[in-house]
Amino acid sequence: MGLYVVWSVWSFYLVYKCTKQVRVTPALRYGVGAGIVLWGVAEMPAHFGAYQEYWLKPHEFPIFNAICGALFIAGVITIGRWRKPNQSGQLAKST
Repeated sequence: MGLYVVWSVWSFYLVYKCTKQVRVTPALRYGVGAGIVLWGVAEMPAHFGAYQEYWLKPHEFPIFNAICGALFIAGVITIGRWRKPNQSGQLAKST
């Protein structure tokens, strides 16, 4: 249990550090590694039988998977609409 707590704290710290990246390339580079570490937080309890892995059985749990899919699409749309900094480093004004 202690190892799981340490792993969780570490993974959320990595994600926090990724949110502080200004440029896209380093954010993607470090985000992939942080995402892999963060996935362990969801995977470890399922491996030890704490709950079923709902994402592996989409036909048995359609509501859960529909909510997850909607949240994923909303996240992609949010990232796509994110305002980009101009050459001087300030956020571009929306018109």
